[in-house]
Amino acid sequence: MNYFSCIFLIILCKGFAIAQSDSSFLPQKDTTNYTVSFESKFESNSNTVPNSMLAKLLWGGMMSKDFLTKTRDNLHNTNNRFGFEFKNQASITWKTKNFDLTAGLKYRELLGMSFSKDLFGLAFLGNTAYDGQSADLSNTKFQYTQYAGASIELKKKLKWGIIYTGVSALYGLKHQSLRTRQASIYTAPDARYIETNGEMKLQYQSPKPGYGFGIDLAYLYIWKRQAVSFAVEDLGFMYWQKVTRFEGTSNAQYSGEEIGNITNYTGDSLFSDFSTRGFAKRFGINETEQNLTTLLPFAITVRYQNQLTYKWKLKNEVYYTYMPAYIPRVSTKLERTFNNNWYVNAGLAYGGFGKWNTLIGAYKTFQHNWSLHFETYFLGMVLVPKKSHGIGLGFRISKGF
Repeated sequence: MNYFSCIFLIILCKGFAIAQSDSSFLPQKDTTNYTVSFESKFESNSNTVPNSMLAKLLWGGMMSKDFLTKTRDNLHNTNNRFGFEFKNQASITWKTKNFDLTAGLKYRELLGMSFSKDLFGLAFLGNTAYDGQSADLSNTKFQYTQYAGASIELKKKLKWGIIYTGVSALYGLKHQSLRTRQASIYTAPDARYIETNGEMKLQYQSPKPGYGFGIDLAYLYIWKRQAVSFAVEDLGFMYWQKVTRFEGTSNAQYSGEEIGNITNYTGDSLFSDFSTRGFAKRFGINETEQNLTTLLPFAITVRYQNQLTYKWKLKNEVYYTYMPAYIPRVSTKLERTFNNNWYVNAGLAYGGFGKWNTLIGAYKTFQHNWSLHFETYFLGMVLVPKKSHGIGLGFRISKGF
């Protein structure tokens, strides 16, 4: 298995994670002095990789050669998308007559990847599936980012709406990225040798941390039975220390290495020779180390809500996060109000790292100022795993004092 396929296998097997939920954004009536809350949101999605394979990766299960071949054959030649977003946040809000002040801790982890059918095939079926053929690895895009931080936010009611401003100090945990342009790997018959051709750029962070700064901005306008809001989250940068980069154009042939006596081997050690550095050296890719500044994976959300009747609401949302393979996620849903402070909703969403998903959610307030909100789209995983793509869940719990 070549270096590109190893990268893909590691990426796809990392697990799943999380998405932006679109709970009601209208401010609720609240007479408490302060509120403590915790929320967690995740989404794992693909436009072509089915849930039947995601389930096996997440929870285990046999993936036969026939299963993997059929999965590969159902992919697009290019522009297959896969990714996840995962976010946790704990916060406390103090309320005064003139403004609300929120302080919190956050954690965010994102992965986005755009890949070809052949890259998937090499990763899961190996080079033997491409005997005498060239596998096209062009236009691969991959990024993985993980960071945590502390934030503070001010909410202020103005004459023409409500404004939210916030700032975050961030600590970078991990950063990896991969880009290829025109790239391919040829496997000779009987795998006598492999031949690489193309341009690639791989970056990954050394154990050194990163440091960053982000701002949050939001505006909410309410008139009669309607409301609209616009929000930007984590608009800023991250400074990464000692990032290792492998970049260059490879046009090399490799036919293996014959070792007569492993105890008297005089070349590179087996471990260094087959490390990232060893592969890069073998295929003519240059290695450098430098500090790197990147944009944060900022998120933009636009929402519109219409109170159709006393019991029914219409909610629309467009959400986008700055990651490879992510397209704007558009959702629409209806919410029904019941007695005892119950709200339930259902709708459809399209976009993100995948395509269509069914949304189901609920919101409930309890005695002693407790509230709980959740939203999910697990139905596809349960009902039609071979034809559905993606899983997601988000929830928020809060307590007022």
